[in-house]
Amino acid sequence: MQPVAAGRDLAAAGGRSGRDGFAVGMKGSGERFSVRLSFSHFEARFLAGLAMMERGMGECAKMAPAMRLAKGADAAALADLYRQLTGDERVKVLPARLDSLADGVRAQVLVCECDGELAGTAWLGFCEDAMYGEQPFAVLENVVVHASWRGRGLGTALLREAERRCLARGCSKIMLLSAAGREDAHRLFLRAGFRGDAKLGFVKYRRDMLARDSSST
Repeated sequence: MQPVAAGRDLAAAGGRSGRDGFAVGMKGSGERFSVRLSFSHFEARFLAGLAMMERGMGECAKMAPAMRLAKGADAAALADLYRQLTGDERVKVLPARLDSLADGVRAQVLVCECDGELAGTAWLGFCEDAMYGEQPFAVLENVVVHASWRGRGLGTALLREAERRCLARGCSKIMLLSAAGREDAHRLFLRAGFRGDAKLGFVKYRRDMLARDSSST
């Protein structure tokens, strides 16, 4: 069975249109019938879809997400976020460690909270410097948004919150390292104004340092 052409061929196909909807003729094996589709039906479906999207976006779609420093009670949720970031099941977040960092003097574990859930996090460290008077500089690491909350602007909100805190401290710059394969994250950082061509980052993990020490003895 094939539908008869619609649009300008509607009348020729035996269909008709009006303010409340339109009818389309259908041809089958020796039979002919029509299906009437109502504009109000489509409108209701469309509005219902918008309502579902709004509910799915949650409170963070309606207001700014809550930004705060992590505390010991956030350990399990943070561990889940870090595992999504690294794919490493050995991640271990200690409540006592989070509580010890809660004063935010040298390092801050920022968390983004939506609908009572920990939706994202970023680590922000402040480094004392001697090059520009008393200005410190900042290091931004471990920026991640939970898989179920991505695509809603929370990554951008975390970066802006980090910038706000750095400006309040008088930081001369923010340095950000990101794994080479995180291309989606790189696009986010570039959109937020971070430059990928200003410096070249290098990293050496503890295992590599230990390997060098053992080989030299």
